[in-house]
Amino acid sequence: MAANITLENNAKINIKAIPIKPKIDKKKAHFAISFKKDLDFVFIGRVYLWSIERACAVRPWLVRELSSRPRTLLVNIAEDLTFGPPLTDEKTVNAMQRSKFCLVTRADSYTTASFYNAIQSGCIPVVVSDWFVFSFWWAIPYEKFVIRISEELFLSNPNEVLDHLLV
Repeated sequence: MAANITLENNAKINIKAIPIKPKIDKKKAHFAISFKKDLDFVFIGRVYLWSIERACAVRPWLVRELSSRPRTLLVNIAEDLTFGPPLTDEKTVNAMQRSKFCLVTRADSYTTASFYNAIQSGCIPVVVSDWFVFSFWWAIPYEKFVIRISEELFLSNPNEVLDHLLV
């Protein structure tokens, strides 16, 4: 669809409409789900936060307990290397592609890149945060592909919550 528009200075322009839904190459669109899912859970992020949000109680639990769960990967991307070397972007994406669920917790802002990386990687985001803000929430039906758990519920029995996701 195209339209010819005349501006105030009598200049004429031709505007071509851009389709709202882009054409998707189905062969490329399903690449993320074609990876072998040999991990149940992955958390990739800074273990310790540097601002007021560091009061998040979920991340310390992840450090204590998550690394001992089978089929689970915990990666601290901070520079202090306390919990192992940081991953490159390629290795981070690969880890998320290998996991069924990506744990997303409160971060230093109201959202975090790991949430969007999880979606892009074909990993089901499990948002454990009472204050996470979803971008374009009015247009994207996140409830259809995101699991959101309150911090209080998660911390009441984290292992039971994670086990329930695997059922």
